[in-house]
Amino acid sequence: MDRIDRFTGRAALYGRYRLRYPGEMILDGLKTWCGLQPEWPVADIGAGTGMLSEVFLSNGNPAQAIEPNSEMRSACSQLGADWPRLQVRKGTAEDTGFVANSVAVVAAGRAFHWFDVPRALLEFRRILQPGGWLVLVS
Repeated sequence: MDRIDRFTGRAALYGRYRLRYPGEMILDGLKTWCGLQPEWPVADIGAGTGMLSEVFLSNGNPAQAIEPNSEMRSACSQLGADWPRLQVRKGTAEDTGFVANSVAVVAAGRAFHWFDVPRALLEFRRILQPGGWLVLVS
C-alpha cells in the first residue's frame, strides 16, 4: 500500500478523533516571528481533512489545501461551507500544481514525514513568494 492509499477509509476517524492543532498558539507565534497577515495566501500541503487549513482560515487567510487522497480531500472540501476562503485541490508535496511564487506561506502538518523531502523542498521553494515562509507543525 502506498503513502496515498493508506489513508483511504480513515477520513471520518481523522475528522472525529485526531487532535486539533493549537490554533491560537500557532497564529500568535507566526504573527510574532514572521508578521503573518490575514491577506497572505497559504498552501496547506498534505492537508488531510483540513485541520491545519482551519487554523489559517480562522486568521482570515485564503487557504488552498493540497491533498492526494480522494477521501481525505472530500472530507476537507466539506469545510468549504464554513470557510469560503478555502480551496481544495488534488496534488502532492512534490507536485502541488501551484504557479511559481504564488503563496506567502507553505504549511505542512503531521503529513510531512510522508513527503519525499528533497523533492518537496524544491517544490516549496518554487511556489513560495520571495520572502515567503515554510511552516511545519506537528
